[in-house]
Amino acid sequence: MMLAVGCIQALECNTNTCPTGVATQNPKLSAGLNVDNKKVRVANYHHETIKAAVELMGAAGISHPDKLHRSHIYRRVSANQIQTYAEMYPYLLKGSLLEAPYPQGWELNVMHSHEETFEHAIKYA
Repeated sequence: MMLAVGCIQALECNTNTCPTGVATQNPKLSAGLNVDNKKVRVANYHHETIKAAVELMGAAGISHPDKLHRSHIYRRVSANQIQTYAEMYPYLLKGSLLEAPYPQGWELNVMHSHEETFEHAIKYA
């Protein structure tokens, strides 16, 4: 969507100096952002994205987005290896993060979490 609005990926989003006016509150820079023009481009981009997604789902034999599963989506993880999202991000059993033993790969995350805040905390046993 950002490209459809005119983002050139100048990587200045957090500096309030976006040269295209897309990610700035500076009135001089944001004056270059023509909303009437850009809203049509964004709508077209969104329409074509949905169209492409529906075409891909149809090609995979999926009749409704509710039937799309992580096993339908593949990702290249190296030059010679492809995995499904189901392989990369397996489902966790209900309640499996409440007490040890934690699922493989989650031990460190649980150790650094704290139930009363979103701040990073280390729990020592």
